[in-house]
Amino acid sequence: MQLATKNVNWTYGEFLSENVPELKAWQCEEVVKLLDEQNTLPFIARYRQQKIGNIDVSVLRQCFMLYEKAKKIDKTVGTAVKSLQEKHKGDQATSAFLIDELKSAKSIEDVNLVKSKCGIHSKLTSYEQAIEAGLKEPAIYIMNSGKSVDLLKYTSSNFPNKLSVKEGIIDIIAKEIWMHDETQNFIKELLSQKDANVQVEVKRVAKRRSLVNSKDAKMKNSENFAAYFDFCKYLKSIKAHQILAINRGVSCAFLKKIITLPLKWKAQFVTVCQEKLRKGKKAISEIERNAIEKCFNEIAEKYLCRYLWYLALSFSINSKLFRVDVNNATRVAEMEALECFSRNLKDMLLVKPLKGCSILGIDPGFAAGCKYAMISSTGDVIDTGKIFLRNTSQKEDQVLMMKKLCNLMVQAKCENIAIGNGTGSQQAQQLISDLIKSNVFAPLSVKFCIVSEAGSSQYSISKVGCDDLPGLDPVYRSAVSIARRVLDPLSEYIKIDPKHVGIGMYQHDLAKTELAAVRDSVFEECVSFVGVNLNTCSSQLLQHVSGLGKQKAEAIIKHRAKLGQFRNRKQLLQINGIGQHVFKMCCGFLRIYATELNEQRQIGSSNKKDSKYMDVDALDATSIHPETYGIVDKLLNHLKLSRMDLLRAEARDTVVRFGKNEENLAKFSGNHHVDMDTLNFIISNIEKYGNDDIRDDFNGWTFIDSVNTFDSLSVGSVLIGTVRNIATFGAFVDIGVGVDGMLNSNAIEGIALHINQQVRVSVCKIDEERKRISLRLVQIFQ
Repeated sequence: MQLATKNVNWTYGEFLSENVPELKAWQCEEVVKLLDEQNTLPFIARYRQQKIGNIDVSVLRQCFMLYEKAKKIDKTVGTAVKSLQEKHKGDQATSAFLIDELKSAKSIEDVNLVKSKCGIHSKLTSYEQAIEAGLKEPAIYIMNSGKSVDLLKYTSSNFPNKLSVKEGIIDIIAKEIWMHDETQNFIKELLSQKDANVQVEVKRVAKRRSLVNSKDAKMKNSENFAAYFDFCKYLKSIKAHQILAINRGVSCAFLKKIITLPLKWKAQFVTVCQEKLRKGKKAISEIERNAIEKCFNEIAEKYLCRYLWYLALSFSINSKLFRVDVNNATRVAEMEALECFSRNLKDMLLVKPLKGCSILGIDPGFAAGCKYAMISSTGDVIDTGKIFLRNTSQKEDQVLMMKKLCNLMVQAKCENIAIGNGTGSQQAQQLISDLIKSNVFAPLSVKFCIVSEAGSSQYSISKVGCDDLPGLDPVYRSAVSIARRVLDPLSEYIKIDPKHVGIGMYQHDLAKTELAAVRDSVFEECVSFVGVNLNTCSSQLLQHVSGLGKQKAEAIIKHRAKLGQFRNRKQLLQINGIGQHVFKMCCGFLRIYATELNEQRQIGSSNKKDSKYMDVDALDATSIHPETYGIVDKLLNHLKLSRMDLLRAEARDTVVRFGKNEENLAKFSGNHHVDMDTLNFIISNIEKYGNDDIRDDFNGWTFIDSVNTFDSLSVGSVLIGTVRNIATFGAFVDIGVGVDGMLNSNAIEGIALHINQQVRVSVCKIDEERKRISLRLVQIFQ
């Protein structure tokens, strides 16, 4: 049963169905039902696929965002209805009509449109002032008869002379014209003309500012909008990234947007209005003609220009009131940007970790030198230091620094170096490459990879960074972060605000609440699907597990610190704040590995051999949910095995062999009334026991031992690069020259690229002045 459609006359399931056409109506209703029951997205995606008909997790996230949007619209409608009822207490017919329109609204723009029609706002408009002054009566008389009135008869304190009274009457007639059904239908018709040649012109307006304040930080970025300094296109051909770029340029006062309507629209509008006013009379008055002019110039034109920038590339028409759908141009662009951001963030978090290795992280720099930090295979800091890219006054000190670094690498048997991609990165890469060529790391085979250092400086001074590395000088925390991003990207990147990680497109221009919702959703999905070791995880990682959060995560960490390791999932129920529902949401994503537990005998137990595994459940190391443990028991009993037998490889092999025999599996399924999907999920998890990291199927890090330079590039050069960011207009590829090359969207149309994917590209064009490189895709490395 749906919990919260109190204010609208449509269901959330209908809302989802309209906006996610690839799903059937029953699937949308099931998703809404599960969300109403407070089920999390990861829980639904992993354990309720049968109920929803196997929906991809990216589509589920879209459904979740739409569900939250529907709730927001629902709440906004409720507030607007209350305001409307207060405003129209004595006019129940008007109130009922407008309330019905509000309850039909399916976007915030819809609600605002109805509010504008009935004047729900705090400050009185000129129209409302005229109404309060009693000018509606003469206005309606003029509209009905076409005759003039004695204007002096209607003067008042706010309208002291004939001219002001005339303007007041014109305001009322203009508003009445605008609210006519004929006018609204005509406006709706204009907006539904997909081939209308609405022109968008953008002009540069920052020249004056550059002369007045050349040190303005924003002015330094004015060249980012160079493509729009003399931009002119039809609205229907503008792309999502261009809309977002123009919006940003306008907000920064670099650009001015001018929307030009087709000339015939005004003439058509005047004709429609005149025909409406002429009914039942010989001619229309001068006041009426002025009112039509004002209605178009001050209401209709402004409205059309405003909403044409927002309107959909396809329109959704409501029988009573046209509506601005979620698919309006800016909204389409924002939704594309959110989807792009979520896709890139997920790829970044799920980069294959470099397990079991020590890593040297280098945060490049010139004046302050390159800070480095060596970490162990578990992420602990082994040592830190500095090296300088330029000759210092103390050459002996520089030699000692380099010698210390080389000795550290050899002693720690570290063959992996992670170099940040910020200022000085190219020079740092060259330095390490020269050291490798000079064989100073022998007998090690040292290589390096390039890591985005975006967000590392913010992390180094953040509370999370201070809590994470309390005894370490902040200048070295960035280097530690860079190294840990290679060791375990997921655990490290969740500490960074995604606005600072440099992925997606124009995410700084998106609504903070929406960006945060997408971020949290992707974090929760990735952390949950990878799984978390309940006995070793950090609070930062744990708080992103399905159903938990910061407060519950901290409670779990405190419980672990006080009472020792968790020995089974059920012990979570001993913690205040974790009830049956929270347990149901989180437990399938938390792991307890029996082989990692300390020996802990229960009081009264004398059996040392078995005491280590007493009250331990081998299934707690898998993604199998406790709600299906009973089915696992039936399967194991059938094979004469127990849960703890699963710690042995031969017992797991027995289960896997049984699962590969389709006849036996189908017979077991029928006899025990268990569906095949559940059985296959259980057997698959047993097969991957202790080795079920989904990140193993994703792209890993690309290590190199030599460097290219921008000056060495030429058209036709073929290089191997790494995809760093993907936007709707193309992909940015790091080819190791200090500037990312660009693969235009036309060059990769229909090709699915991912963050950190290795590709072979050729250089098509080099813009030396602007330091830009155009690339062509040659090969994708899987």
